[in-house]
Amino acid sequence: MKRSALRILVVLLVVVAGYTLFNQFDAEPLPLEFTNEGKLVAADYRDGNGFFTLWTLVEPQGVDVNAAEVIAPYRKLFDPRNADAAIRDFDAKGYHKKGKDIARRWQEYLKTKGKWAQFPIMKGTEWIAKVRQAQKEIRSLEMEFGYILARYRRMMENPFFKDLTIARPDSPVPNLLVWLRIAKLYNAVQILDALDGNWDAAASNLLDQLQSARKVVKGSRTLIANLVAKAEFRIACEALAALMSEPGCPDTVFTAILDRTPPLEFFEYGSLPLVHEYRFRSEYNWNRFRRLEKRSFLSSLWFTLFTQPNRTRNERDRIIAGIIKSERLEPCRWEKSPFDVPEVKRGWWWLRNPGGKVLLDQFFHVGGNSLATVILKSYRTRATFEMLRISAELHLKYVPEKPVEEILKTLESYRVMDPCSGEPYRWDDKKQVLYSIGTDRKDDGGRNQREDRSGDFPLQVILYIR
Repeated sequence: MKRSALRILVVLLVVVAGYTLFNQFDAEPLPLEFTNEGKLVAADYRDGNGFFTLWTLVEPQGVDVNAAEVIAPYRKLFDPRNADAAIRDFDAKGYHKKGKDIARRWQEYLKTKGKWAQFPIMKGTEWIAKVRQAQKEIRSLEMEFGYILARYRRMMENPFFKDLTIARPDSPVPNLLVWLRIAKLYNAVQILDALDGNWDAAASNLLDQLQSARKVVKGSRTLIANLVAKAEFRIACEALAALMSEPGCPDTVFTAILDRTPPLEFFEYGSLPLVHEYRFRSEYNWNRFRRLEKRSFLSSLWFTLFTQPNRTRNERDRIIAGIIKSERLEPCRWEKSPFDVPEVKRGWWWLRNPGGKVLLDQFFHVGGNSLATVILKSYRTRATFEMLRISAELHLKYVPEKPVEEILKTLESYRVMDPCSGEPYRWDDKKQVLYSIGTDRKDDGGRNQREDRSGDFPLQVILYIR
């Protein structure tokens, strides 16, 4: 009996040892693609880089954010030659405190003036109605944060934007929440100015915001900065579209929009930072997985023994490369939706590299494949921009005697195709919206896109006899 038990124990030990040994033979690292984009956004440390202005938005009132001594710490922070020392010595707590002080003042204001001041991205007449309703409070916020609005304006006027974020997990990022809040406040102020009769100046300022967002999208290295810039892009487009749907909007606004919106390049609405994620963040063990490994000694030991770094990186790179390729292929040409969460644990998944597959499964399932979600935002950005141009020309040439569909067919701007359908953008006469069918590639009748990624990308276009 004892010998039988001993034999079983020996067999088990041999199996465990063999399984452990088998998982020590890693794969060779596979060559990466997109080598022509290897350097991404070229570093540019000259004065006039809007990246430095973005960092200094949170500086206290009265600080000259253009002074060399104010910019110097940020310039040093992103010098790759001394990155270790610069990141170690950077006063991250002090920087975040500046942003928290602004957030505290903002939140205190919201408690007394209402949550409308958060300015969610709204559509058409709803946008105008909310801003009209809150005009006193918006003007108060304009006074309270006028110094940051002036810096934001300077950021738009900077001749270029080159993200200098170093490709390493501990490289700090600027306070993006302050940027987004100020962008929305700036946007609301322009709407009020237009409604007060300053149509041309307000539209010009919103077009400046749109042009700046195009620069930032193209010049971003990190996905989060790219996504905030796309939000800035959209609120500028939505505000301009909302103003055009006002009965008092003059023809000069429509003409200005057509004149100042040249065709988009891919990287002005796409996600170059996906290549950054793919090529320069090749570590397989992200922060959330480090936390996972530290749950216990046995957990840490298991991941150490049964995670093959190269094989895990290769699989990660294969999946992200597929997402990049999907974004560069218009949705109407997709054979498979990139939003399907990758299945890395299939069949006998536990046999080889089980630790790495658990890590990858966690990475791609958290947030429902959040990397692929940027594709939706890219094409929503492009569709909104193209429909803005169509709307401007439609307003100019609208006559009530002709059906809108008939007028659309005569417009130069309407020659572009909805990238999600491969067909012209659609018009719903009852709802008075132009719309793209969205990245789910189903016509939902102009219903706005939802959290589950279903729905369309609509733009409200209310037409009047001018």
